[in-house]
Amino acid sequence: MLQRPFIVFVATVWATCAWSGGQADEDLSQAQAESLLKHLKTEITGLKRELDDNRRTLSTEQKALKTADLDIQENARKLRQLEKSRQTHERELESLHGERQDYLASLDERRDILSRQIMAAYRLGRQSRLKLLLNQDSPALLSRTLAYYDYFSRSQAAQISELRLVLKTLDEMRSRINIELAALDEVQNRQQVLLNTMTQQRDERRVIIENLASRIETDEQRLDELQADRRDLETLLERLSDVLADIPADLGKRLGPLDLKGKMHIP
Repeated sequence: MLQRPFIVFVATVWATCAWSGGQADEDLSQAQAESLLKHLKTEITGLKRELDDNRRTLSTEQKALKTADLDIQENARKLRQLEKSRQTHERELESLHGERQDYLASLDERRDILSRQIMAAYRLGRQSRLKLLLNQDSPALLSRTLAYYDYFSRSQAAQISELRLVLKTLDEMRSRINIELAALDEVQNRQQVLLNTMTQQRDERRVIIENLASRIETDEQRLDELQADRRDLETLLERLSDVLADIPADLGKRLGPLDLKGKMHIP
């Protein structure tokens, strides 16, 4: 980059050469200044092109960052929904576990009742048959008593079968919920990995954007300086061209006072 102090130095040197060096120095200095101006314009053109490219890249990255932020928000929302569903399933499992424990307790209780009834009916049956043989008791009473115990036992057995079916259903529900929880865990893990990757990529894009913005700012300042240098140099060329236009072309060939000594005609 051409610094402004250098432009001032070039202007000073060129002005000195123009006034004291004659036409050859004038041509050389003007050629150097024009070359310098051409170099400035080339550098400005290249820098503008680079700035345009960087601005387009920055715009693209900013749009991509906005999209990434929206994607991350959507992915985070899905994760929250998955976690909510997971918590619901865990509550269902906890509720099923409580129901299962209640049914198991009821099943144990009914098994105990049925066992006692069977033993009581067995003892009653033996005693009643013995009494019937020894005391000639009414066979109808014995028959009704045994029928009652038989009915009650069948009722308890039916309830036990029903409890077993309920327990089987609860176990199937628990198994299904466990399968769903395992699937939720897998999806949730994938979503979390995706979220972590997207967050990392977004952070990397932010760094790229910050670097691009900083580079653009630096290049814009550099462009301003180059354009100021170009304007100064163009102004300098215009002014010096005007000055040189006023200098006689044969200035270097004219005789000074010392050169004319002894050669002047005395009237």
